[in-house]
Amino acid sequence: MLGKVLRIVFGAIGIITGFTVANTLLVPLLPAEMNVFRIMTYVVMCLLMGALMFYLTGKLFNFFIGFFGKAESSVSEISFFEIAVGTVGFIVGLIIANLISIPISKIAVVGNTIAIMLNILLGLGGMYFAISKKDEISFEAFKKRKAGEGNKVLDSCVLIDGRIIQIIQSGFLDGRIVIPQFIVKELQTMADSQDSIRRTKGRRGLEILETLVKNYEYAEVISTEFDETGQETDVKLLKFSEKKKCRIITTDYNLNKVAAVTGIGVMNLNELAMAVKKMAYPGEKFHLLISREGKENGQGVGYLEDGAMVIVENGRSFIGKEKEVTVTSVTQTSAGRLIFSRVE
Repeated sequence: MLGKVLRIVFGAIGIITGFTVANTLLVPLLPAEMNVFRIMTYVVMCLLMGALMFYLTGKLFNFFIGFFGKAESSVSEISFFEIAVGTVGFIVGLIIANLISIPISKIAVVGNTIAIMLNILLGLGGMYFAISKKDEISFEAFKKRKAGEGNKVLDSCVLIDGRIIQIIQSGFLDGRIVIPQFIVKELQTMADSQDSIRRTKGRRGLEILETLVKNYEYAEVISTEFDETGQETDVKLLKFSEKKKCRIITTDYNLNKVAAVTGIGVMNLNELAMAVKKMAYPGEKFHLLISREGKENGQGVGYLEDGAMVIVENGRSFIGKEKEVTVTSVTQTSAGRLIFSRVE
């Protein structure tokens, strides 16, 4: 509502400005007998200035609403380069406004008012234009350090997984962690699902998110320009991370590969878990609870504390018992490690 009122008010001011400019600068140049051209000059200038002010006011109003609405979450992401570019654009806008204002300020009654408005509009417009075109400026050394480079953005599957809490508490992960609003929306949709499995996952993800935001001061939920777009969540996550120079934390294998191909930093919790698992070597001995039978005849199966499967070649007769086994070989598969052993 406020935007419409401002557009109407500034549109009316534009019409008055057009009339004043035509009456002061253009009409006196026309011969007295050319009444039709005089009237057309008034009409054209009034419509032109009115439409221009109406259009610019709408654009600038929407820009400032969006700018101030996201200011709190965006301030920490603004680099020194962006501040410098915006300042230069603002100064250039003011210079242009003052050059234009020299003849306009001499107009009776409304001249000074129009000059002030031009300074405000062109100054802010110059800043907006400069920031929007910042990526076309090639001062790579100047832009080298970006405020978002150390940030991590969480995928929904990481929140559902839950291990992120322990990883942060252990001190292996630091820095600012952001959760875009569209990730929260995805979890809310899952939590409201008719499918019991999806509903359970969504609710767990929201619980982990609440714990994370409450207990970790550098974790926060932020609004982004991708929240209301109709794209898939993974696409929005990739675009957001690329724009803000964030690294994605995920457990999604496909997202991991796409991010790697497009040059976006990614941290896969499953790969981290695999990397920190205890290694087993042929000839190593340890005690193992043989919990069930294996696929092959005579095999038994047990599990280490980290979840690694241990296949005991002659362990079927020892199911339900804890026995000392000797490692014979270790195989790495896409599903994890397989440790082959036997009871001596």
